[in-house]
Amino acid sequence: MHWRLVMVVLVAAVGSQTARLAWSSEAFAPVERLPEVEHVADSVAPTASTAFTPGQERRERNRRERLIDRATDPTAWLMQYHFRDRWIVPTGDSGADQQEFQVRPTIPFLAWDQVNLFRAEIDYDIEIPSGSGLSEVRLFDLVVIEEAWGRWGVGPGVQLQPNSTSQDEFAVGPAAAAACKSRHWTVGFITESFFGNDLAETYFEPILAYKFNDRWSLSAGEMKLRYDFRKGAWTQLPLGCSLDYISDLWGQKVRWFANPSFNFRDSSESEEWMLNFGLDLLAPDA
Repeated sequence: MHWRLVMVVLVAAVGSQTARLAWSSEAFAPVERLPEVEHVADSVAPTASTAFTPGQERRERNRRERLIDRATDPTAWLMQYHFRDRWIVPTGDSGADQQEFQVRPTIPFLAWDQVNLFRAEIDYDIEIPSGSGLSEVRLFDLVVIEEAWGRWGVGPGVQLQPNSTSQDEFAVGPAAAAACKSRHWTVGFITESFFGNDLAETYFEPILAYKFNDRWSLSAGEMKLRYDFRKGAWTQLPLGCSLDYISDLWGQKVRWFANPSFNFRDSSESEEWMLNFGLDLLAPDA
């Protein structure tokens, strides 16, 4: 009798303990956590497949520069779309007022692991004595080289004049640019030369900008000088300044500019005021 009672007590005790352990393990089991994924940069060691090529390294160094440094440097890696409206007011009775509009995309890219800058200037005559229409299109592609002092580039250029009355609707030649900069100054130049049947001329644009901070700058603006080799004379001699401001418009970086200048000599050997206004749409991460 006693051994039966002992067996019943043992079975009850074991069953109670088993039920208690099962309930507690289900009710208070810790929530299963998903395995943590480490950041790619921390978990993947640099390998030959992930390392940058020399051209990609130069592109990344360009992207780490201040936006205002890149916006004032014609050799920097910066995709931008330039829109400019120009009013031309001749002095005295030398002619009627004129209006021109220009679109100028600048697109950087890598080709054969070398930094390239492609730029197109598309000029449209809105109001001129001979009528409105497409005026000139100038294209160039620069292969950009980095130096200890800054950057320089050289490449081919093309000029199209669809409404030209001469045989120089198409002309080619070399183009070059260079720039160096400090925290407050950017100094450089752009030059383009075009040669055709009855055309031989060079454009020279000095680059000079003072950067007050990360948004405001004062520069020489579009001070593009033109020399005609056949005439042996300058046919465009502007002098001016441009006040530029970089803003953030709903997440889009925009550089606004106002650029008055005085042209001491145009193609008709007269003087004129040129008032330039517009904006640049900047894509610093492209």
